[in-house]
Amino acid sequence: MAKKQTFSTPVIILIVVIVIGAIAFFAYKNTNVTGNVLANFENCREEQVAYEEQEEYMKTEYYMETVPYTDRECEDKSLVYKVVKGECKNQYDGWFENTPASYSCTITNLDSEAGTFSMRIGFNVQGQQLDETQSKLIYPQSSETFTVTRDSKIDNCYCVETVPTKKVCRDVTKYRDEQRERQVTAYRPVTKYKAEKICD
Repeated sequence: MAKKQTFSTPVIILIVVIVIGAIAFFAYKNTNVTGNVLANFENCREEQVAYEEQEEYMKTEYYMETVPYTDRECEDKSLVYKVVKGECKNQYDGWFENTPASYSCTITNLDSEAGTFSMRIGFNVQGQQLDETQSKLIYPQSSETFTVTRDSKIDNCYCVETVPTKKVCRDVTKYRDEQRERQVTAYRPVTKYKAEKICD
C-alpha cells in the first residue's frame, strides 16, 4: 500500500501568500489597462478660436494751415500837379486897337508820369458862363498854359481843371488757409484666429 504525501504548515502558508500576491498583481495591472483604454477614448478636436488684436497702419491725415502769400493791390491816384492862375484881363477898347478879354491858367505836372489834363476855362458875362474845355498832354516836370479870349466885356474869369489818374500798385502780404496732408500711425482692431485643442 502506497504512503500518503502530506505538506507541512509552513509550505501551505507560503503557497497561500504567493497566490494572494499573484492575484493582487494581476488586479493592479488590469486597473491600469482599463484606465488607459478610457483615456484613449477621450473626445478631443482642434477648433479655430477668434481673438482681437490691435493692428498698426499708416493713414493720411488732413489739416488746415495758415500760409502767407503775396498779392498785388492797385489803386487809381491823381497825378501830382499845381495850378497857377494868370491875370484876368477885360476887353480894352483903345483909339488905335482893341484888345479882347483874356485869361490863362498854367498847370505844372509834378508827377513822375505824363498825363492828359483838361481845363474848363472861361468868363462870367452878365450872369452867364462862357467857357471852353481844353485838353493837353503834360509830361513830368513840365508845364502847359491854357488860354481863352473873348471879344466882349466880362465880369470875371475862372478855370477848373480835371486831373488824370495813374494806377499805383504794391505788393502786400496776405494769409489764407490751405489744406495739407501728412502720414500718421494709427491703430485698428482686427479679428484673428488660432487653433486650440478642445476636449469633451
